Amino acid sequence: MIQQVNGKRTLTAGQLFTKLRKVPADAEVHLLAARFAPLEHFKILIQRRQELEDYLSQPGLKLVRGHPLRAEGFLKHYFPYSEVLVLIGLLVWGLCIAGGDVSTGARVALCLAFLAITVAVGLTLTRISLVSLLAGALLISLMRAERKTIVRISVHWINQRRALTVFNTADPGTQYRLLMWRDSLKLIRAHPLVGVGLDSISGDWHRWDLEAYRRYPLHTHFHSTPIQFAVECGLPTLFAWLGLVIAYLVFLLRLARATRDKGWFAQGLALGILGEHVAFLLISLLQYSFGDAEAMVVFWFCMGLALALHRVLPDAGPVVV
Repeated sequence: MIQQVNGKRTLTAGQLFTKLRKVPADAEVHLLAARFAPLEHFKILIQRRQELEDYLSQPGLKLVRGHPLRAEGFLKHYFPYSEVLVLIGLLVWGLCIAGGDVSTGARVALCLAFLAITVAVGLTLTRISLVSLLAGALLISLMRAERKTIVRISVHWINQRRALTVFNTADPGTQYRLLMWRDSLKLIRAHPLVGVGLDSISGDWHRWDLEAYRRYPLHTHFHSTPIQFAVECGLPTLFAWLGLVIAYLVFLLRLARATRDKGWFAQGLALGILGEHVAFLLISLLQYSFGDAEAMVVFWFCMGLALALHRVLPDAGPVVV
């Protein structure tokens, strides 16, 4: 499967030929291709562009649209896509199981929507996102359940969780994370107050002598929001972030209790936002979520919904955490 032409991504036959025709007929063409089972990437150098175009245009050769190996929706990357799905999915689950007067058809539709979102998250093959989705759904269910049901749900979730392995030390992605986290300690010790500067790690990666960058061609972030803040912005920023997310968590817990008898929508919205915040925190431990603009838009939007819901509640009082 041809993935790139001269460093530019291509998915369709039309895109492939469009990019090829921008290259002079006698110029070289650099292709990035992938082969499945097992997945392997390799580079191909074509000496003359015209030879490649003539070969691809010959009768009997059929070109079909390429598909990403992991579901990525319209976001062009599977991880932000999975994060957005998790946040939206937990809002749907909160509304699905909230008490109150709502039609059976609406509950069935919400349940089916949540199942579809769960399948989509699974197709992204992001373990932490799937685990966070299940953990958030568990929390929402526990907030609604009675004591006996709580125990049954917890035992069932633990049994299901055993089948999911977030950390696999043989996985290159896990090895990359562990190397980055190990090297983060020396950078935090060297720059504890203000860090090394925003985007300094990936933007000027030659300076930092990171083992992960030497072993792998991927030059990116630390795959952990708290570690990223500590390295690039300093420990005060890390503590400020921790204060924000903890205060917001306390606020959401109080909001969930305050909406228990305020109707289906208010209760479901509060539970859903609480669940998505917990899931977002779990994902943030293994991913620099604040660097994913798509997920942050949904996160801040949900925070705005929570504050608006608090304001419209009768006798809500000021926001206190």
